[in-house]
Amino acid sequence: MNNKFERLSREIVYRSKWVNLFADRVIAPNGALIERYHIVDFEYTDVGCIVTNERNEVLLVKAYRYPTGTHGWEIPAGMVDSGEPATVAAAREVFEESGYHIHKLSEIHRYYPMNGISNKECILVRGEVDSNRAQSDNFDESEVSESAWFDLQTIDAMIKRNEIKCGLTLTALLLHLCNVALD
Repeated sequence: MNNKFERLSREIVYRSKWVNLFADRVIAPNGALIERYHIVDFEYTDVGCIVTNERNEVLLVKAYRYPTGTHGWEIPAGMVDSGEPATVAAAREVFEESGYHIHKLSEIHRYYPMNGISNKECILVRGEVDSNRAQSDNFDESEVSESAWFDLQTIDAMIKRNEIKCGLTLTALLLHLCNVALD
């Protein structure tokens, strides 16, 4: 049995440089015809970075999110530019949002947060703050209002109190907490 959907046609419902909406006509693996399978298409990948310091605290930034009308603590994150390695994008985003330089970068996970309706890909990176370089005051205050270091117990409590709402941040922090517990 064929286990793939077969696209017969695609209608562009909406297109922009940020997000596209397609309505595909597809045949499902069981042979059923789906006239309008909606796909939310992103032409870019997101990257988020778990940044730790010598005390094993995690850097979070506070950001306002227009779609939900909320302020919340998140990991530094943003878009990966075309052809850019995820680790380079992560270091750039950390500096833009917090003023910190980081090193010892490594990719830790890739995932699709909405794989039933979207091709959105997220990459998580881990890095350490460069303690030999001071924090710059040149971070983008239009993106974040503040940055702070949190110990793992505080982060665990914030998650349990449902204070962290960002899916990328939750995924990264839970992976980090699991890895720390396994070490």
